[in-house]
Amino acid sequence: MKDIINGLIERFRRQHVQARRYVAMMLVLALLMVFFSLLEGMAFRETGLREGHGNFTWAANSSSFVLWVVMAGIFLREFVSDLKAKTLSSGRKVAYAVGFALMGWHAASGVYYLYFLLSTGNAF
Repeated sequence: MKDIINGLIERFRRQHVQARRYVAMMLVLALLMVFFSLLEGMAFRETGLREGHGNFTWAANSSSFVLWVVMAGIFLREFVSDLKAKTLSSGRKVAYAVGFALMGWHAASGVYYLYFLLSTGNAF
């Protein structure tokens, strides 16, 4: 029985390490996407009538969103793991409070933008 429990614990530890590696790989991929999309936006430029359209910056916008999603997942996962472990120091509590306040502000800005867009019909 003891061997079975130790085997399950070891399997859980391996899966936890693999999950952390996966999250790290996702973060590296998102950062590389942002880097290369910013490089593309700075290196290429349209001329003439389409000069101000910003078509080469679409990749930077999209990859920034991917980075935001990855980082929000990491933030929430770390918060939950700290809550479960009950290791929240006062500095960490303040950092999480600021993080959640910024996420709330972000969500409220999105709701306001949708309201503004639908009520005025103007995107700017």
